[in-house]
Amino acid sequence: MRYWDAADNNRRPNAVMPIESHLLAARLIIAVQRSQVTPYGVNSRLSSIKSKLEDWFFSEYNREVTNKYGLFYYGDIAKNDSFVLKARSLDGVITLLQNLKELLDNAYVDCEPLRRLIRKVDTSIKLTSKYS
Repeated sequence: MRYWDAADNNRRPNAVMPIESHLLAARLIIAVQRSQVTPYGVNSRLSSIKSKLEDWFFSEYNREVTNKYGLFYYGDIAKNDSFVLKARSLDGVITLLQNLKELLDNAYVDCEPLRRLIRKVDTSIKLTSKYS
């Protein structure tokens, strides 16, 4: 777990994504990863994105805030969650990935660390599109 002022903090956007947006990103990612139609290559990319976003979350907020939240990027999601239901089809998975990309684009300023994440989302969309 890294904090904002950590000496070994990796490069990240010079912005703070709202907690609600982090929670939404986690739901989107978990729903796509739990889908039985999601290609394997997408899951591995989302694992990397999820890890990076969690690092950014712990860097963006102090311990008083982060201690209030569990490891929500690695938590569970209800089987009847609207995102889980949408992820039952390849088109739904693509829509959720597009929503994740839009969320990240709107939450952070353009920078190389963000562009790396966006490229992984774009590749995931392309991989999923091959099967639809």
